[in-house]
Amino acid sequence: MAYATRTPTPEALLERMKPGVLYAPYTLSRMLGLRSYAIRSLLLDMEKAGVLSSTRRGRSQSLYFVIAGTEALEQPESRLHIDPATVAQPRTYAVMTGEIRGYDAEIARRQQLCMSIRRVA
Repeated sequence: MAYATRTPTPEALLERMKPGVLYAPYTLSRMLGLRSYAIRSLLLDMEKAGVLSSTRRGRSQSLYFVIAGTEALEQPESRLHIDPATVAQPRTYAVMTGEIRGYDAEIARRQQLCMSIRRVA
C-alpha cells in the first residue's frame, strides 16, 4: 500500500470511524493510507477536544479510540455459550482391555543403562 504524505484531518478520520467501535491507531492509519506516527498526534488532539475517547483493553498498554459518547454502544466480548453436555470431560474410567505392549522393552533398556553405569563406577 502506498502511503500518502498529506496531513490527516479530523473530518476524514470521523468519516471512516463507526460509532461504538474501538480502533487501534494503526487500524485508523491504514484506513487513511498514512503512517501510524502521523495519526497519533491527531488522535490525541481529538481526544483532548472531546471528539474521541480512549481506553485500554486487557493487559495491553496500547490506546484504543472510539467516538466520544458512543462507548455504551460497544458490545462486550460475548462468550460463546457452551452446553456442558457437549464438552469433552476427562476420562473417568481406565481402559483395562487389550494387550499392553512396549513396557518390557522399556524396562529392559532402563535395566541395561543402570547396569552399565554400575559396572563403570
